[in-house]
Amino acid sequence: SCQFGMALTLSSYPSDPFALQAKVVASLCKLDLQIVNVEAHNGGASLMKEVPSLNTAQGTVWEPFAILRFLSRSAEDSTLLGSNPFEEAQVNSWLEWVKNEVNLPAQVLLYPHYDVLKKVDDGATSQAKQDIQTLLGHLNSQLEAREYLVGNLTLADITVFFSILELFQHIFSKEERETYTNVNKWFEAVSSHPAVSPIIGAVNLKD
Repeated sequence: SCQFGMALTLSSYPSDPFALQAKVVASLCKLDLQIVNVEAHNGGASLMKEVPSLNTAQGTVWEPFAILRFLSRSAEDSTLLGSNPFEEAQVNSWLEWVKNEVNLPAQVLLYPHYDVLKKVDDGATSQAKQDIQTLLGHLNSQLEAREYLVGNLTLADITVFFSILELFQHIFSKEERETYTNVNKWFEAVSSHPAVSPIIGAVNLKD
């Protein structure tokens, strides 16, 4: 149950993948999370700093990972941040890994696909793909002897999963993905989880 007993409203852009992450965490924690879509052009630069944001009874929480951590703590029996201090440190390490290592090269590869950037230097694209392949290799080795990244399903799995989801859908072919056997097995386990699958729907990956 929610230890704060509150209504939660997430302000997000339409089609923002982060909203799906938040909905998955809310589902796992049995929280009532409402999503309000905000058009980017209505608020200009100031709005860019405020979306996504989570409105709570105590006030507003900004920044994606701060929001996810808050939601993960909002259920008294939640183990999404780990079941002990060591596991919590491991979960936080994976969140930092996504933020500091994965996000930038992923954006370089995905922004042209979504026409956010019309032209990207070929060298930068090639380097970004190499960087992601290196990171996938690291992830693959970490999953060698475990089903999930930290104990049972945690925020680490959810965050890492969403950080590579669109890359697997649009950038990396089936042949390229086959190299990462452990990642593929873990990816399937997360995507088919009862709290994840109804929210993300059918996952169509690049051929």
